Amino acid sequence: MKMQDFIKQLSEIFLPRQFIYMNSHFYKKVADDTVIVFGVQKSSYGKYCYIEYGHAFSSINRNMPYPKFNQLNLNCGRVMTAVGQAKDAGIPDA
Repeated sequence: MKMQDFIKQLSEIFLPRQFIYMNSHFYKKVADDTVIVFGVQKSSYGKYCYIEYGHAFSSINRNMPYPKFNQLNLNCGRVMTAVGQAKDAGIPDA
């Protein structure tokens, strides 16, 4: 799946829930000071994408209102899709 196709599918989920899309990231204010961010990334190990997510706090983040994933105050991890696995990248199974 191409990244643009993946983003289009994600837009159908996020945008009806009042997220804002900008530069391959989805943003939503969830509290007075907190924005949750989902960033779409393309894997370096294969032809698949994944989502990284975290939080930005407007009182301490200079990159507001739309920080990129590496500019977040709290990085929570990644959400992998059912397509692609680490072993596809030549990484041996544990």
